[in-house]
Amino acid sequence: MTVEQWLTPVGMAVSILPMVLFAVLGLAAFIGVGLRESTVSRLALWTNVLGLAASLAILVAMLITGSRHVPIEFGNWVDIPDLHFHFHIKFVFDRLSVPLVILTFLLCGTISAFTSRYLHREPGFERFFLCYA
Repeated sequence: MTVEQWLTPVGMAVSILPMVLFAVLGLAAFIGVGLRESTVSRLALWTNVLGLAASLAILVAMLITGSRHVPIEFGNWVDIPDLHFHFHIKFVFDRLSVPLVILTFLLCGTISAFTSRYLHREPGFERFFLCYA
């Protein structure tokens, strides 16, 4: 398995994990299932931990291989060949964006840890974490 093949799922994890957290919390709020505070806090914690670990892995792999950017392709979402139109989603991790992603996960983790204690037993606990995601 090459480094590029290994970096694709890791890069997807960095970008998909916050979306999954938002989807889980949003779906629970939409159907009226009240999640416990400890469950919401753990979901936010693990999202931050896994995202931080994945972004650190990307940084280490970039430094080891010497690559300046890592493209993560999500494929063509819309492809109309008659009009020569396509909608292609591609995230590019470079040596400027990866440290900022790491900083973002660290700050979000700090905010999450503080807020889970500060908003304990408040009525808007789940709503805050839904907006947080």
